Amino acid sequence: MTTSEVIRLVCKGVGYSISPAECGWSAEITFPDGERVPLRGKEAQGTHERMDLLACLQGLRYLHNRGLDTASPIAVYSNCQTLVMGMVVWKAQWIPRGWLKRNGEPVHNRDLWEQLDAFERSSTLLFPDVNQWWSSFKSVRERARLEAYLEHLQHMGLVDNDWF
Repeated sequence: MTTSEVIRLVCKGVGYSISPAECGWSAEITFPDGERVPLRGKEAQGTHERMDLLACLQGLRYLHNRGLDTASPIAVYSNCQTLVMGMVVWKAQWIPRGWLKRNGEPVHNRDLWEQLDAFERSSTLLFPDVNQWWSSFKSVRERARLEAYLEHLQHMGLVDNDWF
């Protein structure tokens, strides 16, 4: 598998951090042949975090509706730590706890997380931006999981050798 076979999905949400207000999302899909498809949308009520998740989800829906979500790996690029870390590390901890965080509180935007999880189960989703948050990993288990994940991405040519 080479980077030339990977579909790239760049996603971004725009909105307020905490209080729901009008907000929006954008995503751009780049196919291996260079074709680009921009996607955009807005919501009457939502938060910045919800829009980041929705941008990713809408990009995946676009690919799924065209039967392309299983054709090639999909590299998801986002500057949203919650999206990337949630998909790479935290989700695996939330699900056994019934979508509860470590402190026992419900995961925000569970409806979107469940849909993203379903896409991940049927597609090969990669999150190359995960190396941005290497220093935020406190536990040995989380660091080991991230290191293995980054080595996988490095093998695919999606991250550089100097990520740690």
